[in-house]
Formats: sequence, structure tokens, C-alpha cells
Amino acid sequence: WVKQEFSLGYYDRRHEISPKLYPEFLRGDFNGDGKFDYAVQVRERKSGKLGVIIFQGRRTQSHPGDAFIIGAGKTVGKAGDNFQWADVWSRYTKLAAYSEINSPQMPTFEGDVIKLYKRDGWSGFVYWDGAKYHWHEVTSK
Repeated sequence: WVKQEFSLGYYDRRHEISPKLYPEFLRGDFNGDGKFDYAVQVRERKSGKLGVIIFQGRRTQSHPGDAFIIGAGKTVGKAGDNFQWADVWSRYTKLAAYSEINSPQMPTFEGDVIKLYKRDGWSGFVYWDGAKYHWHEVTSK
């Protein structure tokens, strides 16, 4: 259904599904509403920049804006607007994510988070705060 929603929401005009990482998609409750959400890797057609589109829950994406694109030309914190740097991605529960954070400023995760990381040690979490997606760096470049 995600591919269908991708086309119905006109996201395919500027982006294409472009799996670079394994697995090709992640399933989790990223916004904490009790429904499965899906994260799929995308590439912005014009620039070639990589990122992620997140479809929240199984509902019709009636207009652009119901799904959220991060990276692929849209900046999210220090992660930037191109996730070409990422070697690995995975879904973490919020409890597992909190256990990896050693920071005085603890973000508020509403649901599961997406961890993106580079094998040299730089990593961070993409998370929903109740209004939008953010980036929280776990280890420095």
C-alpha cells in the first residue's frame, strides 16, 4: 500500500523509491499512535540526494504533507539534507534509543525511532516529537 500511497500523494513527481540500505523499508510505530508506520528510502530526482519518507498509519494520503520526507533535499538537524553518508539503518523502540543516549538534553520520543549510522561511529535518531520529525545525534563525526 505504501507504493500506491507514494503515487497517490504525488511524492513520485519529485522523488523515487531508491533502496540503498537493507532492509528496504522499516515498520514501526514512529508517531506513537498505536498503528504501524512505514519508512522507505527515497531519492530526490533533481539532486540525487537520499532520504526517507515516512507514511504514518494505514490511511489514504489525500494530499502531499500527510507523509513526511526527511533528507532527500529536506534538512533535518545535523544529519543534513542528504543521507548518502548512512551505511546502516534500523528501527529502535524508544526505550532502546534512550538507553544509547548519554546527553543532558534528552529528546522526547513519541514512538519508535529510526537510527541511521555510519560504520565509522557517527549516528543519530530520527524521531517524532508529536508535531514533526527531528534528528538527535548520538555520536559525533
